[in-house]
Amino acid sequence: MTFIQATKNIPVILVLAIFLLWITPGVVGRDLWKADEPYSFGLVNHIIKTGDWIVPTLTGEPFIEKPPLFYITAAGFARAFSPWMKLHDAARLATAFYVLLTILFIGLTARELLSKDYFSIAMILLIGTTGLQETGHKLITDVAMLAGLALGLYGLAVSRRKYILGGLLLGTGAGIGFMSKGLLAPGMLGIIAITLPAIFAAWREKTYVYTLFIAFAAALPWFLVWPIALYLRSPDLFHEWFWTQNIGRFFSKALIGQRDSHFHYVATLPYFALPSLPLAFWAIWLNRRSWREHTGIQLSLTAFLVMLIVLSLSSSIRDIYALPMLLPLALLAAVGAPTLPHRAQRAVNWFDIGLFGLAAGALWLGWIAMLTGFPSFLARALYRLQPDYVTAFNGFLLAAACLYTGLWLYSTARFSHYNQAYLINWTCGIVMGWGLLMTLWLPWFEAGSSYRSMFISLRNEIPACCKTIRALGLGESERALFEYYTNMALQRNVQNSVPGCNLVLVQSGSTRRREPSLGPGWQIVWEQSRPAKPEKLSKEIFTLYQRGEAKTMCQ
Repeated sequence: MTFIQATKNIPVILVLAIFLLWITPGVVGRDLWKADEPYSFGLVNHIIKTGDWIVPTLTGEPFIEKPPLFYITAAGFARAFSPWMKLHDAARLATAFYVLLTILFIGLTARELLSKDYFSIAMILLIGTTGLQETGHKLITDVAMLAGLALGLYGLAVSRRKYILGGLLLGTGAGIGFMSKGLLAPGMLGIIAITLPAIFAAWREKTYVYTLFIAFAAALPWFLVWPIALYLRSPDLFHEWFWTQNIGRFFSKALIGQRDSHFHYVATLPYFALPSLPLAFWAIWLNRRSWREHTGIQLSLTAFLVMLIVLSLSSSIRDIYALPMLLPLALLAAVGAPTLPHRAQRAVNWFDIGLFGLAAGALWLGWIAMLTGFPSFLARALYRLQPDYVTAFNGFLLAAACLYTGLWLYSTARFSHYNQAYLINWTCGIVMGWGLLMTLWLPWFEAGSSYRSMFISLRNEIPACCKTIRALGLGESERALFEYYTNMALQRNVQNSVPGCNLVLVQSGSTRRREPSLGPGWQIVWEQSRPAKPEKLSKEIFTLYQRGEAKTMCQ
């Protein structure tokens, strides 16, 4: 097998600095954005308020799509750091924690399978992967599942040398994946673990059998404690979670993602898995005659193919579900990265600098257009895309954007003597681009994604005595955001008004809405649409109806 040792290794301290610069913007300093974050935070908020971790609950109703490990972790971070941070920012530190674990375990796996020189290469690759940018900063359970999968792969790698430790790591990773998102992660790890000895003789050792038994024992507590607790609380909820949300979702009985072609991920990976995918293909081609002799290629390629097949067979398909495949692709890419010919490395390096230089120029130009109105054609186009945006200048965000741009310019010159300079410049370019989006462009994104100002405006229209109001048509995310920003409770689809508060909040889907059947005596007292401006058809309309005079509600 062909390997080239790096003449100047990427320092671990550099990887840590890049990670901190990458993870900070977007994890802290912004509101909760649809579609996945608000309902996730609603479940976290329930644990914070009640301490009940057995039944995930959203605004008073059971919501058991996924097990509660991520929500419990986020609630712990929120309680620990909320005295110094906004509650949702503190909760999102759980995302940073699990992403850090994922990157660390992939680096350790590369070191175990290849050599210590590949530890930093694999981590740099994963940080710079295009598909991880938005998801790696969101309050969603997928990041915890990703950490479990990364730990499981590390366990399989270690098992070749230390079968007891490997089994413990594999079982724990499967357990974390299970408690994060259900049967998918342990199912894929189990298929990978069985496929390896079925295909490759190197994995047919007696100690490997011990590894699998130890892994099963290590995973068993994760598989039993919460499901038993849920069953004892409510057999019906257990049935809903296990059969509908796990088995049913995979076989289309509880479709969550969109129905799409089984080749969806084949078409998605070319842009979702950059720069790992082309480097992975290069590694396989370069080692096409010898890959069967190396367990690193065997494990990485087997894991990727198993994940691709399993995810493609599922009836629920979203781009975000492709995240697990980024892990084995990063490992394969780490094999190929140092072996890329030096001429190709130099060409890619200049391409990286040019690409991200143009991207930085475009982002700065767009910000200037939003702030000054010049050039006018660009300002008008951005306004049409985000009609709720109000021009605002933020000195702190501008200073942060200047810092990210300056650090990127420094990195293009400083790291040119490293053997994998093209990887460092790619990842630093990704970090710079993400930093500019989450600084210069943050107010623009918040205008279209944040519901804070709207629900605060609504709260000001509700008498202080009203702690609970009736709601019709509100989605999961909207319910969670309403409860968080107004500190009020919702009752859905009840026939009678909430005692002492004759108010109903209605969400409808277009400007051509129908008046709800509330009966006589109801009148509109507040209404907002998203987006608010008429240039774009409103997709969401929120209307507050009142029966009787406001002054009589608190008597």
